[in-house]
Amino acid sequence: METTIKLKTKKITKESFKKFGQFIDNNTSETPTIKTESVTFWKQQIQTVMGEAYEIGLLKVKKQEMIFDELENHFQSPTGLISLDGDFKLALGVPSDKIPSKDDIEAFDVPAYQMLMIDAKCWHGVCYPQDKDEITILVFMAKDALENDTVNKKLDNTFEIC
Repeated sequence: METTIKLKTKKITKESFKKFGQFIDNNTSETPTIKTESVTFWKQQIQTVMGEAYEIGLLKVKKQEMIFDELENHFQSPTGLISLDGDFKLALGVPSDKIPSKDDIEAFDVPAYQMLMIDAKCWHGVCYPQDKDEITILVFMAKDALENDTVNKKLDNTFEIC
């Protein structure tokens, strides 16, 4: 009989997320590239290659039970996410050509208004809203990656994010 694996979320930081991709912390203590009376700018927070063309889409996600048994992968395309209006939880498997084992899957609490860039080959699930019934997420991907570079696979286990 299959048991559901409880997957406790971690606080997302640049360090805790680095094996899955890159994370911009809006509360950075790093020295800004430009600092004036009216502007503070940090250059090159994320560096990635998305091919010659990329697209930005809107994803609306409704609150739902945080149980999954399937992950998605874009083998050639990194994926950027920014929630415009609410915190969410996200499960990821380490970048690989193979479906991750239960030990290679982690979940993160992702604050609203902060960006993460998921590396190519990184397995990921859906975003689960935490504090609202529905959230809107900006999604950055290589052009046509959804149609040409997306694979969904069933996992050997069922996971519940907590």
